[in-house]
Amino acid sequence: MEARIEQTILKNLIQSEEFTRKVIPFLKSEYFTDSSEQLVYQLTREYFDKYTKSPTVEALLINLDKDTSSPDKVVESARQLIGNLEQADE
Repeated sequence: MEARIEQTILKNLIQSEEFTRKVIPFLKSEYFTDSSEQLVYQLTREYFDKYTKSPTVEALLINLDKDTSSPDKVVESARQLIGNLEQADE
């Protein structure tokens, strides 16, 4: 299955600190059309803004579990997306 550009961007935000530092200032959540991708981007952005480094998959999952504002369907879809991003690394 071909990864969409949005998923490739999200994967690189998690895996490459250098990539994250270069592109995150230019990214907006509106660039991600899928609601689960928007959520993963927002969690990644919040983590980066707070810690100035890329989040780990584990950190994203922990922050996702704390999310109470998103519908359960979106949270579950985001959880699967994060799992797919992690698998794409292997």
